[in-house]
Amino acid sequence: MKLFNRDKKEAKTSEKKIKKARPDYLSMAKARVHLYTRQKTGNILDGSYVSLYKGRSMEFLDLMEYNFGDNIRDIDWRASSRTGKTLVRRYEAEKRHNVLFLCDSGVKMSGDTITGQRKSELALTCFSALAYIVSELGADFSLTCCDEKGIQGDYMRSGSAHIEALLSMYEKTVESDPVLDINTLIEKAISETPRRRIIVVITDADGMSTITDSTIRKANVKNDLYILCLTDGRLAGGGAFDLDITSYAEDFIFDSKAIAEAESTLKEQQLQSLKDKCVKEKVGFVTLSSDDEILDKAVTLFEQQLSI
Repeated sequence: MKLFNRDKKEAKTSEKKIKKARPDYLSMAKARVHLYTRQKTGNILDGSYVSLYKGRSMEFLDLMEYNFGDNIRDIDWRASSRTGKTLVRRYEAEKRHNVLFLCDSGVKMSGDTITGQRKSELALTCFSALAYIVSELGADFSLTCCDEKGIQGDYMRSGSAHIEALLSMYEKTVESDPVLDINTLIEKAISETPRRRIIVVITDADGMSTITDSTIRKANVKNDLYILCLTDGRLAGGGAFDLDITSYAEDFIFDSKAIAEAESTLKEQQLQSLKDKCVKEKVGFVTLSSDDEILDKAVTLFEQQLSI
C-alpha cells in the first residue's frame, strides 16, 4: 500500500497549486549549496582519478569526441579523418569524472515522505543539488529514468543548462508509471556502458525492495555506487490516502496507538535491513525525508562510502 498524508479539504487545492507552479529547482539547489558553509562536499569526488581541474599535462590519456567548448588545438586530425568523427586528445590532468544519476519514478512518487513532503519534489530537488555540486567540481553527468514509453536519458555533459534539461525530462516522468523498475534500470546501465562511473540512485523503500544483491554487486564492481532512499509517509494517524485504490483510508481503522507503534517498528526494521544489505556490499546508503537534509545526507553518504 502506497500512502501519503494530506488534509482532505486541502487535497484538491494542493494538487492544483502543484500543477500550476513549477518550482525553480536549480535556483533552490544553488542557494542551499551556497548557504552550506561547512564545505564538507569538497571531497565528494576525491578518489582514484588524477585531478578534477581542467588543465594540461604531457601525459596523453585518450581520445574523445569533440564537445562544444573544447580547445580546437587539441583536435587530432589524423584520428578524426580515420573515424569520420571530430576527436580531441585528452591528457591525464584533464580526465573528468562521469556521474550517472538513476532516478526512480511512478505513481508512488506522488506520495509523501515521513515529514509530509511530496516524494517527487524531493527527488527533483535532490538531483538538482547533487548535479550542481558535481558540475561545480568539474564532472560530467547525466540522468536516466523511465516512464510508460521506456527509458529516458541524455549524454554526459556539465553546466547549468544541462541540469535544467535533465530536470525538465525527469519532471515529466517522475510520477509516470515506468515500464522498468529501478533494479532493471541499474542492470541496463551497467551492462551497456563498461566505462567506470559514479552511479547515484535516487529511489524509495519500494524501489529498494526490488534491487537485488546480485545487481548491487555487479554495479559496484567497476563503479562507485551510492543510494539515496526517500522515506514513506505514515499509515497510522489519520488522513492517509491509498495511491493504489485512490481513496482515503478509514480513520477508525488506522487511528490507533498500537498500529502506529507497530508501523514505526516495521519501518525501522525495513530501513535497517536495506542499510545492512548495502553495508555488506560496500555501497553508500542514506535515507532522505526533506529538502533540509539533502546536503548533510549527501556528505554522510559519500564519507560513508570512502570509509568502507
